[in-house]
Amino acid sequence: MRRRAVARALCAFQGRRDTLYRIRGANGPLEIGPSSSGCIRMRDMDAIDLYGRVRVGAPAVVIG
Repeated sequence: MRRRAVARALCAFQGRRDTLYRIRGANGPLEIGPSSSGCIRMRDMDAIDLYGRVRVGAPAVVIG
């Protein structure tokens, strides 16, 4: 049996305040790219990789 990776969401805070911005994995190609309700979507595997490589407090820059 193959284990399926579960996508992560990275939540952006300013100090201790939640900004309601999220970087999330997406299940399908039509969901990748557009943002909605403060969510920035990328492929599940990329969100999982990013989650494993960033530290709490790392800056995030959104260009778009």
